[in-house]
Amino acid sequence: MKSWLFCALGAMGLWGLWGVLGKAASRGLPPRLLLWSASLGCLAAFLLGYFLIGRGVSVSLKEPHALTGFLSGLFLIGGLFLFYLALENGEATRVASPFSRAR
Repeated sequence: MKSWLFCALGAMGLWGLWGVLGKAASRGLPPRLLLWSASLGCLAAFLLGYFLIGRGVSVSLKEPHALTGFLSGLFLIGGLFLFYLALENGEATRVASPFSRAR
């Protein structure tokens, strides 16, 4: 299997697990607490990635796209928060269906 295909299928699988686990957690946690716990999961993934593959990688905020990468993460967390708010205030099928039916 080509490495890009393995990565793409892996991403789909992980995002699927994210959706299932996020919905399950939203049944018992308010959006702010869910966002907090999801953020801790992101921090754990960052630390794991750093210790497994990131040692020796120099990070410079002077890189041309460092701000773009930072903003990408910031908007990711903002989008997660709004998604969790939508799950709390609406039916899961109405919230998630527009994403799964997009072509």
